[in-house]
Amino acid sequence: MENLKLTSLLVLSMKEKKSKEITFHEKITIINGINDTGKSALIKSIFYTFGANTKLQAKWKKANIVSCVTFKFQNNDYKMLRYKDQFGLFDNEDKLIQSFYSVTDELSPYFANLFNFKIELKDSNNRMLQVPPAFCLLPFYIDQDNGWQKTWSSFEQLGQLKYGWKKNIIDFHTGARPSEYYSLKKEKDELLSHKQQHSEEQKELDRLYLRTVKKFGTTDVSVDIDEFEKEIEILLNQLNNKQADLEYAKENLVGLYNDRYMIEDQINLTNSVMDELNKDYTFATKNILEDKVTCPTCGEIYSNSFNERFSIANDESRCFELIADLKKDLQKINKKIDIQKKGLNNIKEDFKEIHTLLQTKKKQVALNDVIQNEGKRMLLNSLAIDIANVRSIILDLEEQIKTKDDELKNIDNKEKRKIIKTEYLDYMNEFLLELDVKTLSTEDFKNLDTTIKESGSDVPRALLAYFFSILKLIVARSTSTLFPIIIDSPLQQEPDDENKVRILEFIKKNTPQDAQLILSTVDSANVNFEGSTILLNKKLHVLDDKDYEKHWKQLKLLLEQLSN
Repeated sequence: MENLKLTSLLVLSMKEKKSKEITFHEKITIINGINDTGKSALIKSIFYTFGANTKLQAKWKKANIVSCVTFKFQNNDYKMLRYKDQFGLFDNEDKLIQSFYSVTDELSPYFANLFNFKIELKDSNNRMLQVPPAFCLLPFYIDQDNGWQKTWSSFEQLGQLKYGWKKNIIDFHTGARPSEYYSLKKEKDELLSHKQQHSEEQKELDRLYLRTVKKFGTTDVSVDIDEFEKEIEILLNQLNNKQADLEYAKENLVGLYNDRYMIEDQINLTNSVMDELNKDYTFATKNILEDKVTCPTCGEIYSNSFNERFSIANDESRCFELIADLKKDLQKINKKIDIQKKGLNNIKEDFKEIHTLLQTKKKQVALNDVIQNEGKRMLLNSLAIDIANVRSIILDLEEQIKTKDDELKNIDNKEKRKIIKTEYLDYMNEFLLELDVKTLSTEDFKNLDTTIKESGSDVPRALLAYFFSILKLIVARSTSTLFPIIIDSPLQQEPDDENKVRILEFIKKNTPQDAQLILSTVDSANVNFEGSTILLNKKLHVLDDKDYEKHWKQLKLLLEQLSN
């Protein structure tokens, strides 16, 4: 399997004018510090950057954070940037590869191809979708807020997938069911959906056929002129109503287009302002040793103090924030335009259908005396043909569904699943013993999608045993990507010194050979980890202003590409 390794994390607050950059060791990085020094905030920012949201503190959310993760994958260096709901993937020369404005619709499919995480499941609205990045990253992260409470819960918004997602995600990660299985499952579900639609159509045609036979019986079809006139009047009213709907929809569409043009103009204007501010800032910094400078545009003399330069940079950051908000507004407007255009097309189709029916009705009076009995026969024959055609389609779909079932059975190897379950149970029993958890029996964790039903101080160690049992299966069998293993605050519920050492030695021993480990803890218990240690010692101040201007300059180059 491919291996992704983190190189660095840069977090910057344009609001507070502070930043923090940390560098990761390719093997093991220990983030050490007492509580409230920002260890968890930095770790959560890694996943936040990749579109997997965690429970963030309100203060962190209000700081208007820009985050950038540098990582190595398939011998290439990349940067992943996030600002609000904008994402950008950049190459090793800081050139934009792809931008994203939606996790579900844009980022998820791209990541699925990049990291070979191709699995589509139904969301809570029964819509098939490529599962978001959070489900790809779940088995590699234990979050300090939720991850030590129950399995597969370290991210927020996991409920967007339909109930039962956990079993499918575990099967995919552990190799019990490869990506081909889920591709075939999607194709089968689509066939089942089509069959359901045609079955409903057949039922309606059957009902219509019976009603027609009951209505006409064996008598001749006769013409009621008054009835025809009423029908034509109804159709004329419908036609007029659709004409009004058409005009109203066109007006709405014009209004939306005007809104879009206005937002695009605002974006262009803001970009222009930002360019001018950039020129001012560049001019000021080039003449950094001079107390006063002459404006290259108007000739006036201005102060060249740090405050003046900082003010220019401050205005520029506000421009970035405004552009991000405008981009989000533009995306909403574009969606409204798409919906309105679809609605307009539907109205046009209805208008055309009513108009055609009206013309047909007008001609029918003159023709009816010729086709009285023939019309009845043709109607019933036409219905019979339609019913036969729909039945034929359903039979063909049933045959295709059967073929998909056979293909799924061939891929879904029961013997392989049995072996994986046996390996899982072996790992669990071994790890529970190693972590000195004696209160659980095999019955308590017999399935891979188990919930650890335990209480007290044994829970974190039981969850750790489960986490590494799944991880061992992934490393041995998965065809997807091995992400860094990130464990936040493993010393839960104030374990005694013996258990502290036991927990940390367990993590050190069982981290896969080729994997990168990032471990956040208040205490290393004198356990020696190779690699590097990052020490955080300022309470409530993980960010500082020491390198803000340097970091802002780096991120600004990336943000500008997202804004254009």
